Amino acid sequence: MLDSNLVETDFRFPHKGRTGFDVRGENSTFGRYSAFAEVVDLKAGDALGVLTDQDGDQIVGVVELNITADGPLTLHFSWRDSVRLSNGQTYVNTGKFANELPPGLPVIGQAGETLVQFLRRVVLGF
Repeated sequence: MLDSNLVETDFRFPHKGRTGFDVRGENSTFGRYSAFAEVVDLKAGDALGVLTDQDGDQIVGVVELNITADGPLTLHFSWRDSVRLSNGQTYVNTGKFANELPPGLPVIGQAGETLVQFLRRVVLGF
């Protein structure tokens, strides 16, 4: 099984509402997984996320985005008991994650260079 912290990352910039992003990856804790997140504060790098593992179990938490001038886009998932997104939907941990939380998940997001440059302009001002 691939155990990598390098993941595919796709951002969504809706006309209205919060910016969101999707993450897909694979590692020994979650197997093949997918996650979606909603950015609470892009400049501060704060987001809320829901990750679904290969068995369909969900784990929720906060996501810290780190966008630097010359490095890759990095994300760090830290788990919580529940998260409430801007649409009012509350997500909770299910299955094996209902009673036990694994360590956080640090990942390096692969996004197109144009997107990374855009995020740097928005977040860092250049």
